[in-house]
Amino acid sequence: MAKMYPDLGDSILAQLATNRSRRAEILVYRALRALPERVLVRYRVPWVSRDGVPADGEADFVIFDPRHGILTIEVKGGGIHYDAAKDLWTSTDRDGVVHELKPDPFTQATRSVHELHRHLRERPEWKAAAPRFFTLAHAAFFPDLTRAQCSAHLRLIQTPPALVGTHDDLAAIAAWLDTCFRHFTRANDSPIGDRGVSAAETVLCRDITIRPLLAREIEDEEHIRLTLTEQQRLTLELLDLRSRVGISGGAGTGKTLLARTKAERLAASGQATLLLCFNKPLAAHLARSLQGVKNIKVCTLHHFYTSWIAEATQRSGRDMINEAEKDLPGKDRSTVILPHAFMLAVMEIGPPPFSAVIVDEGQDFRDEDWTALSIMLESDAALACWIFFDPNQTLYRRSTSFPFASDAIFPLHRNCRNTEPIHTLIYRRYHGDPVTPPGIAGVPVEQCIAATLAEQAKVVQRVVRRHLEGGISAADIVVLVLPTDERRQSFLQPLHKTHLPDGIQWSSDVFGDSRHVLVDTVARFKGLEATILILWLGVDIDVELHREFLYVGTSRGRSRLILVGTEQVCKSASAEI
Repeated sequence: MAKMYPDLGDSILAQLATNRSRRAEILVYRALRALPERVLVRYRVPWVSRDGVPADGEADFVIFDPRHGILTIEVKGGGIHYDAAKDLWTSTDRDGVVHELKPDPFTQATRSVHELHRHLRERPEWKAAAPRFFTLAHAAFFPDLTRAQCSAHLRLIQTPPALVGTHDDLAAIAAWLDTCFRHFTRANDSPIGDRGVSAAETVLCRDITIRPLLAREIEDEEHIRLTLTEQQRLTLELLDLRSRVGISGGAGTGKTLLARTKAERLAASGQATLLLCFNKPLAAHLARSLQGVKNIKVCTLHHFYTSWIAEATQRSGRDMINEAEKDLPGKDRSTVILPHAFMLAVMEIGPPPFSAVIVDEGQDFRDEDWTALSIMLESDAALACWIFFDPNQTLYRRSTSFPFASDAIFPLHRNCRNTEPIHTLIYRRYHGDPVTPPGIAGVPVEQCIAATLAEQAKVVQRVVRRHLEGGISAADIVVLVLPTDERRQSFLQPLHKTHLPDGIQWSSDVFGDSRHVLVDTVARFKGLEATILILWLGVDIDVELHREFLYVGTSRGRSRLILVGTEQVCKSASAEI
């Protein structure tokens, strides 16, 4: 696949193809995308003349081929007519409207390539990398016409057939490009090589005007999210007098935010508050967001167990872990032994000194965990307990019930995180009470197709780079993979061979940092979210087996969701088949 700037995914291309003024260009874009990866294709390059003639324009496509040089292509859709008497070109669109083409496509392409060459010659990066003499070529492309239809016009204007692309050439675009370059190649021309292509990429593919538009869209979305979030906070007000409550909600309904807010309020009232969750990255994120808040402790369930077991062992002299292993020989340490040892610790020295316990992602706690925590709750009837959960996000073996009656569970019914297209995709795999969409229009979910993990790694790199070069912070971009930690290396190895601009690094454990792009598994990223989410699906998934992983993974994206995988895998993940 060629290096495309901008790198438009299939969903965006499909949307642009519905625009009649862009349809012909998108046909050519799709064809050029199949060129080898050494080739650089820049779509819609603006230029301004400085040769004394006040003119400006835009090259539809500029091709940088390391084996040859630079080729500009002017694309014209619809029917084309040349009036020899008037020396006038016109095009006729699908509505039958005739448009004068001034200048004509050949003049436009010629002017574009020379103005672009002038601009490149002024840049030291180009002068240091490109040969002095190389091929400058230009052509016109009529994707709605056949070569037979164009032949009469070519004779009238005495234009070599090599300089005209037609619908016939879309399927063999590489061969047509070679013909164009050969037509213009002189005896002393040298290939621009990979260094020349790289220099062109540096000069022309960094200042892409994505940031202002994308930033405004995301800012507008954030205003809507703030309104929705405030509405969700009212749930806390209505239930404030209850001491033991379950809050159920689908992806994006604000459970983690509400859990954090409830913990803050309890702590502010002077109550010693414990905020528990299952996975380390979520605990780290919550701890950072609550840094400096008094009367609150944030930790994982595993850390909570081990710390109180250690306290009980020190105070009593009893080895709680050893006793639990004797009581339950051969059982798993993390899922059975630790909860049992914690219960022994509570019975020996009493429960940890908290007035309230808030549990986020409660669906990940096991029956053994709730049994252990119930001992703690039963020892103090005044101990408040709020559990936030989504039964659709059960990536681990989980509990069948919570330690209070079902009539104490209250649902959330409004998605306040995702855009409408992301919400639609998420809730194809949701089972439960209806959840209202967020009312944030957003853009379609993007699909980027590649056949192998190595090729997909390059696609991921290009997608990340596209957003970085558009002004998006690395802190706002996350790449998630479906596999477990054991299989993650097969994804990470080809990805770490790729490079990001400006010294930004891939990271497996740093989240929310402007110098690192996080690459993690869906399971570890539960409860967290990213403005730009790339879900790397790989080459094979089992839709039924991975249903909950797909539900969780797709729901992590706030404003943009990009799926990367084979065509079959992306369709499966999108529930299109």
